[in-house]
Amino acid sequence: MKNPHPGRIASASAGIAAGLLIAGCSSSAASNVAVPVSDTTSSSVVTPASPQPTVAADTPAATADAAVSAAPTGDTTACALVTEQDVTTALGADPGPARGFEKGGSTQCQYGTYQTEFVLVNVTPTRGVADYQLVHSNPNLHAADVAGVGERAFEVSGRGTAGIYFTKGDTLVVLSVTNLTASSISDRTLTLAKIAASRV
Repeated sequence: MKNPHPGRIASASAGIAAGLLIAGCSSSAASNVAVPVSDTTSSSVVTPASPQPTVAADTPAATADAAVSAAPTGDTTACALVTEQDVTTALGADPGPARGFEKGGSTQCQYGTYQTEFVLVNVTPTRGVADYQLVHSNPNLHAADVAGVGERAFEVSGRGTAGIYFTKGDTLVVLSVTNLTASSISDRTLTLAKIAASRV
């Protein structure tokens, strides 16, 4: 039976990324799907499954082939894997400074807002392969495998949202881009995922 809400499924995948941070070193990410992500530009809490309406126009994006490779620095925190400059180049506009979070060894970095364009990077440094397999096997997410990012990767996308999950060693990285007014955001997501993978 065809799912009547593919956009909700894709948006829920961003909720899993948020949940992975809260899970920290937990072996199960499934119970954290509904964990909200705090948007620090306001006093409210925004959940990826219910993003605020956007009003920004579509912006040009760098192509995936233009992804910049960088030697690993040893710093695998989310904000080190994808910088403000990386996001500015990929989105075609400066999203403003990063907002970083850490819990139980996992890190998360957020750029922009749901009112413009929102980028989320989540890094689970250990037991990430188990979490990757758990999410990849979820039949409701309709994961599409992606080549050339980390050791294994898949994408979940829908209206206004695209997320790429990839592993390198036992590290899981989740990178998602949300913009409800953009005609396509998969290329931006892939560009940023390749940058992150080159630095792990």
